[in-house]
Amino acid sequence: MITREHSGWLRALGALLLCLLCGPSTAATTAGAIDILVVADAGDRSGRVIETLQDHLGEACPDPCPGPAALTVVDSADAARFVETFPPDMVVAIGSTAARQVASLGLDIPTLYSFIPGTVWRELTDCCVADSTDNGSVLLDQPPGRLLRLIREVAPGTRTVGLLAGPATAERLTEFEQAAAMASVELLVERVETGEDVGRTLRRLVNRVDVLLALPDPAVYNRHTVYPILLTTYSARVPVIGFSAAMVKAGAVAGLFMTPRDVGQAIATAIHGFRSRGAFIDGETAQAFSVEINEDVLRSLRLPAVRASELPQMLKEPRQ
Repeated sequence: MITREHSGWLRALGALLLCLLCGPSTAATTAGAIDILVVADAGDRSGRVIETLQDHLGEACPDPCPGPAALTVVDSADAARFVETFPPDMVVAIGSTAARQVASLGLDIPTLYSFIPGTVWRELTDCCVADSTDNGSVLLDQPPGRLLRLIREVAPGTRTVGLLAGPATAERLTEFEQAAAMASVELLVERVETGEDVGRTLRRLVNRVDVLLALPDPAVYNRHTVYPILLTTYSARVPVIGFSAAMVKAGAVAGLFMTPRDVGQAIATAIHGFRSRGAFIDGETAQAFSVEINEDVLRSLRLPAVRASELPQMLKEPRQ
């Protein structure tokens, strides 16, 4: 069930959500029901996350299902008012602005922070989100091991992987170095402080690596640098593993990322898990992701054919 309580972009969710209205008070009268306040950033991407969340909450409820979930969707500006006026059983923040706003409220109810990069999550845990199983996250960052497995599938025989590390990437370097060692791959890292450093740093790196692994770091990859990076690597016949569908379309050989639909599915998984166990579990939502392949670049670089449809299952971590 969804109650939409704010004007503007939320109206764009359309008839799909309107037909499911019942409101928090209705759900509260049903045994095992849960009232969830969804605090979302503005925009169509957040809207698609919410649509998918609703679909999966209804279709993938574990058996036996503990009861219906009523979603009340508001934007960041209204979060504090709704928490005070209609105290929910759980809060889900969608997007960085919403996550920061929800974190500032100092809530003592289960809260899931989603559709955010790891840098924002670490910022929140440093300042105001307690280390507790009542607080969970759905992060956009992909696990290093999964990225390295994708490289093995797309570019077999890779021995050396290059990485341009800006400020947002630097704090994950140890994680990537450990994963590379486990995969018997050499990781060559060049530091980048600003976009002005990218060109000369890339030229220093590109002739020493088999593959360039691109991570979402705005100091390195932005609208001014992405195309020059892709041109330089293509000229050197070094495939790039990207972090978005747009980057694959622009010339990366492959990309690994979360779409809004993936995020919505992951949120539903986390909610179902919490309702079953009373705790959010680290890594539980990491199974939702998408992979794209640029077949033209694959052929041009004379890399072996890859069945893109088979990659997601191949790249998933074994369940513990």
